[in-house]
Amino acid sequence: WDLSNTVAAFLALPEGVVWESTSRKGLEKLEILKQTINRRKLFDDSAIENNENETRAMFYDPQYKVIFMGNKKGSLIITNGSEKTVIRGDDSGVPFGRIYCINKDREGNYWISSKGNGLFKLTPRAKGGGYAQLVAGGFDIANYRHNPDNKYSISSDLIYKTLQDKQGNIWIATYGGGVNILRATDKGKPIFINKNNAITHYPQNSHFKARTVEMDRHGRVWVGTTDGIL
Repeated sequence: WDLSNTVAAFLALPEGVVWESTSRKGLEKLEILKQTINRRKLFDDSAIENNENETRAMFYDPQYKVIFMGNKKGSLIITNGSEKTVIRGDDSGVPFGRIYCINKDREGNYWISSKGNGLFKLTPRAKGGGYAQLVAGGFDIANYRHNPDNKYSISSDLIYKTLQDKQGNIWIATYGGGVNILRATDKGKPIFINKNNAITHYPQNSHFKARTVEMDRHGRVWVGTTDGIL
């Protein structure tokens, strides 16, 4: 197997297939049982900038049987393997920016982590079906950005990853603002709990550059930062 040494993201499927995103060779599809590799580029290099093929995030949704992919250029690609739809921002023209992570919560919302343009929440208008119904229905898109005049806004627009815990809260790893916890008030308004407000024991001079977040089988949340683990 002639594998690339520059893998930015990967997605392993139960069928024994692994998708790898590489910076130079596009997407690599590894079929472990068949011991084969298929390479494909989402965009023609001659027509677009090279970083359109530099995929940073992938997420498979078994409900609609589609793969979501996000690239360094800020394109969100939705594909069923033979067709693809590209979305580059919300309805008002705000671009996604560099997409680093794609996740889905238990309520059916997709969370797009953008390095530079904050956090995006995509709520599909379609309530069933497959690829065709999902892309035809479109999405209601909300964008959450840092507001220096609001201490309950997200603490940084550099978002690396999100995670939903057992209580339904969304944990957000930000690069520069530490970890955030997205909760809804009694009136349904979202607020971001972070070091600027209710997380009173957060380290004062470190652990601000968070890159990843995970939850163990006991429901404890672990945050990986450039200064160590929280």
